[in-house]
Amino acid sequence: MIAIILGAGFSHIGGLPLASQLFDETPEVDRITRQRLVEKVVTRWKDWHKRCGGAPEQYLASLQENGGKAWQDALWFVGLVIVLKVGRVELVGLQPTIIRHNLNRTTQIAIHEQFWSKIFSRTFDVAVITTN
Repeated sequence: MIAIILGAGFSHIGGLPLASQLFDETPEVDRITRQRLVEKVVTRWKDWHKRCGGAPEQYLASLQENGGKAWQDALWFVGLVIVLKVGRVELVGLQPTIIRHNLNRTTQIAIHEQFWSKIFSRTFDVAVITTN
């Protein structure tokens, strides 16, 4: 068995945001209710950041500590940010819909393809741990 420990930089090369970038962009969503939720999460983040000046990781840790609706909303937001980076929005029945939001497909990024090809040429018994 091969055990691999990957840091955040590995996913970043694949187009995923670092934790410090989670609130850098406001994701476009497909429904008004989701848009309101995005706006609420971003507003809470900006208010907290203005008061405390901390990083996104610290903000999320404080929300987790308190639990509740704000924490649940933030989890949804982080998931959405990640899904939109690895997925795609297409029209389905004239409605914009998030599709292909899985991580178990090829990245089309040469350095990733070379890395995994090298690993799987030796064994398929692989354990991956990530700091993300």
